[in-house]
Amino acid sequence: MRAPEFWYSGGRSLSSTVLTPLGWLYGMGWRFRRLVTATKKSPEPVICIGNLVAGGAGKTPVALALAGLLEGEQKSIGFLTRGYGGNLPGPIWVKPDQHSFIDVGDEALLLAGKHPTIVARDRCAGAEEFSKTDIDAIIMDDGFQNPSLHKDLSLIVIDHNQGIGNGRIIPAGPLRGFLDDQISRTHGFVVVGGELVDKNLNQLLQNSGKPIFAAELEPADTAPDLAGEKVIAYTGIGMPDKFFATLEKAGAEIIERIRFPDHHPFSHSDAQWLLGLREDNGCMLVTTAKDHVRLKNSTDACGKLYQASMVYGVELKFNPEKPLIEFVLKAI
Repeated sequence: MRAPEFWYSGGRSLSSTVLTPLGWLYGMGWRFRRLVTATKKSPEPVICIGNLVAGGAGKTPVALALAGLLEGEQKSIGFLTRGYGGNLPGPIWVKPDQHSFIDVGDEALLLAGKHPTIVARDRCAGAEEFSKTDIDAIIMDDGFQNPSLHKDLSLIVIDHNQGIGNGRIIPAGPLRGFLDDQISRTHGFVVVGGELVDKNLNQLLQNSGKPIFAAELEPADTAPDLAGEKVIAYTGIGMPDKFFATLEKAGAEIIERIRFPDHHPFSHSDAQWLLGLREDNGCMLVTTAKDHVRLKNSTDACGKLYQASMVYGVELKFNPEKPLIEFVLKAI
């Protein structure tokens, strides 16, 4: 799905106001679920990378970057994820050479390319699988609102520009629950992209007494040189405009900006259309690693699109790294 424009359009629209009672009920539902759900603790420490709102904020890049830092500290890491968009309930070890995004979702494939990864809708069952191994810690991509598995450390990712939108709960706004509830269960915040635009939110985080860590998304070492290149950019991620801005910063001239819903399963007709645009305009197709992996192992036009598309990869950097890694190591 795409986030409704009124979630982030500024101010509080009529649509948001009308839906506010449903948002309150949604928040009460999550609060009730936490009260009645038994929480299990894993033998291995669990680091949860979550967010306050629905949609993308950069959780997977944060999870990958943190795993890299812990690996540098001689810690063995495993990823645990629900496998959003995949059909397999798990628990199952993700094998990128065998599984497709239809099986396990796109994020699981990206994670499994770096470290052992388990997809499990039952997070506790997934953690039990890791207990049979010799890993030092589990990094859980998403699942902050899921009360079934104890989190030894919860890091909340916030996009500096997106913030919490209009500050209301789904469906009136993007929040996944009551803001005070979520902040009270958070151990630290990772703000991606710069200083928070929302000054009220910034003050709220400062007043919480929880540490705030800064991070930036930067071009990966494998990112192509796009300076002066005309490109057709397409993506199905939570914040597509961030991807387009990254390409422009790299010097690309974007001829077409094509937005698909988050986690969009590309169809044969989608691929044919994009390939036709490439032929008509005589310029390269560029997409994200998350989109590209959803085309992998396809045999129809999607396979041709996979081969024809250039991936502009990004990676997250903490600035500075030392305070974060010291904070995490103390918790696990």
